[in-house]
Amino acid sequence: MSTTSTTLIKFGDSDFRRLCQLIYKHCGLDFDDRRRDFVANRVGKRLSHTACTDAHDYVTFIQRSDQTAEMQLLCESLTTNETYFFREYPQLASFADTILPEMCEAKRRRGDFTLNLWSAACSTGEEPYTLAIILAECLEDFSRWNIQINATDISQDVLRRARAATYEGRSLQYIPQPYLIKHFDRNGAVHTLRDSTRRMVRFDHVNFQDDAKMSRYTSMDFVFCRNVLIYFDKPVRRTVIERLHRAMLPGAFLFVGHSETLTDHLDFFEQVRHGGILQYRKRGD
Repeated sequence: MSTTSTTLIKFGDSDFRRLCQLIYKHCGLDFDDRRRDFVANRVGKRLSHTACTDAHDYVTFIQRSDQTAEMQLLCESLTTNETYFFREYPQLASFADTILPEMCEAKRRRGDFTLNLWSAACSTGEEPYTLAIILAECLEDFSRWNIQINATDISQDVLRRARAATYEGRSLQYIPQPYLIKHFDRNGAVHTLRDSTRRMVRFDHVNFQDDAKMSRYTSMDFVFCRNVLIYFDKPVRRTVIERLHRAMLPGAFLFVGHSETLTDHLDFFEQVRHGGILQYRKRGD
C-alpha cells in the first residue's frame, strides 16, 4: 500500500503562472490554465515532502536557488511515462524490415560495422530494449556489429526501473511470443530481460534543456524521440530537434510518434516513406 498522500491545493493565478515559468525554464514542459488541476494534483503530492502548507509556500520554496533537486522531482512527477514493448508496431516493422537492412547493407559495403542508436525520453526502458531485441533478431551477422543503444530520460525514477529490466502486465502484451521466450526469464507474471540483451543498452540522465549533456551524443544512425515533442511549445521543440539533428550522421533517421510531425523542420530532414510509414531522414551535410 502506498504511503504517499496528496494534499488538495488551489493555485492563485499569479502563483500558477510563476510555477509554470519555473517548470518551463527547467525542463521545457509547457503548461497552460487548462492543465491547472493536473499541476495542482502533482504539487499536492510533493507538499508532504516539504515543509510547505499551500501552493504559495511551495512556489516560493521551489524558486529558491538551492531547491534544484525539488524542482527536478516535481518535473519528474509531471511527465507521462506511458510505454510498452513494440509500441507503434507498424513504424518499428518499417524500421526492422526496410530501413535497418538498407542502412546496414550500405555500411557493410564501406566496411563499417558500427551502429549507434539513441532512445531519447526512454521512460522505463521498453523502447530501447525493443530496439535491442529487433537488432539481435534481424541482423543475420549480428555478432560482427559494434552496437551501442543510448537511452536517456529526465526522470531518475524511471531510469532506475529501466536498469532493473523487470516487467509484467501491459508492458509485455505486444511482444511476439518467440521473442518473449528467447529474451526474458520468467518468474510467475514477472519477466526479466536477459543480460545478453540488457547489456546492449546504456542509460543516462539527460534533460533536453541541458545542451552540454545533449552535446555528448554524436554519430547517431537512428534517433527515436517518440511521443515527447507534443509536450513542448514551438521554441523548445525547435531547440530539441536542433540538438537531436546535431547528434545524427548525414542520412540518419529520426523517428517521432504517430501524432507528431516535423513538417516545420524540413530544412533539417527530408520525408521518406517505407511501407506507407512516413519517416524523417537527415539531409546530407
